[in-house]
Amino acid sequence: EYAKSGRSTCKASKVKIPKGALRIGKVSPSSFSEGDVMTTWYMVKPFFDMMSRMRKSSKKVESEDDLAGLDELNEEDQAMLRAKIQAFNDGTMKFTPAKRKSPAKKEALDGDDAAEEAAKPSPKPKKKQRVVEPFPSEVVACPKADRARMVEVADQVVAKARSAGIRVPTDNMLARKAAGAILLRLVEPEGGTVDIGKVLDGLEAEYKSSRGKEKAEVACEANRGLVEALNELVEYDFKAGKKFPALATKKAASLLAELSEPITSGKQAGKLEGVGKSTAKKVDEFLDSGTIEALENYRLTGGRGE
Repeated sequence: EYAKSGRSTCKASKVKIPKGALRIGKVSPSSFSEGDVMTTWYMVKPFFDMMSRMRKSSKKVESEDDLAGLDELNEEDQAMLRAKIQAFNDGTMKFTPAKRKSPAKKEALDGDDAAEEAAKPSPKPKKKQRVVEPFPSEVVACPKADRARMVEVADQVVAKARSAGIRVPTDNMLARKAAGAILLRLVEPEGGTVDIGKVLDGLEAEYKSSRGKEKAEVACEANRGLVEALNELVEYDFKAGKKFPALATKKAASLLAELSEPITSGKQAGKLEGVGKSTAKKVDEFLDSGTIEALENYRLTGGRGE
């Protein structure tokens, strides 16, 4: 098929596949969800190079019948692929040899020194720290004795927090309660004033935010909220040690981000190769309520999900 966006990466060459470029997907059983499948994308030449290195017993493309979607390509690309399939199977195709990493040169070490050096773990690359500036100061009147005013300011804080990408609970009552708790701590007892900027800083410290992060790339803007919610859930799952659900959701979010049409149901999403029943259920949850139960649990418990 032709790439729907420029997000996918060729598995063999590690190069981004441009939007509209011809790509070939290798479909295999999913490691994360029983009964599901996953698709690994390749550009044309690297795909045939990859097959040349497969075991003899592995399934390969032996005829055009093994390439689903071939008839949907333009005639020139169809003819090119048929010629490559023939050349691959009759042994006339030339392949790019696999690159081998050359070992790093080290000074010769003997005895205990060599053993000690070998036992040292490789240093992990340092992650770039996100630098997020404090919110600007905005002092407003908010006497503790005036309950109506407290509620009004709390609602203002929640609106500003959501606009800034702070991950407060979706439920308005719970979000107001969270903002109100910080308000009560920060209200000046003498003047009855509070700095909204400091309240937002407190909310951000407790609930985290997407400030300073790059926005997710989506082919259809109507799907942005869903894709960002799934990506947020992936972050929490990884931090909670739920590696396999996180990987499955991350794969699904990437596939949904490439869709050029709005997602209207979990059933529609589930038709995509790589989107399992669990993710389809989350899609329905989000479309019905604007959030995902597992995500709300993480938000309410500071990432514990209990």
